[in-house]
Amino acid sequence: MFYDLTVVRKFVQGTDFLYQPALTAPGLNKKGFARSDFLILPLGKGAAAAALAPRGIVINPISAFTHPSRALDVLERTILLGQGFLEIFIADYDLATRAHIVVGLALRGIDVSTRGSGQFIG
Repeated sequence: MFYDLTVVRKFVQGTDFLYQPALTAPGLNKKGFARSDFLILPLGKGAAAAALAPRGIVINPISAFTHPSRALDVLERTILLGQGFLEIFIADYDLATRAHIVVGLALRGIDVSTRGSGQFIG
């Protein structure tokens, strides 16, 4: 995913996206925050994200090991949406076999993981 964003799409870390920022998520856990893997900022190359979510698109790769609870992921998505973020999940096997396609879909607000079922989330 990092390769696709930086090398293929020419996104610049710190300008177009942030890597693993903590996001406020009251009610999600005791700490009240969520750690996202990639936050696509609503400026620069991520400008299209502003129409979907004013604070950016959160893209989180998932696997059975890292995200075992669908219910917790859906709760996190709902909380982050209330904070102005759109959260999209990408399955580990999709990143391994068709990263460019699923990252492109995620940047447009489409989640094809088991958490989104190919639906436009925004």
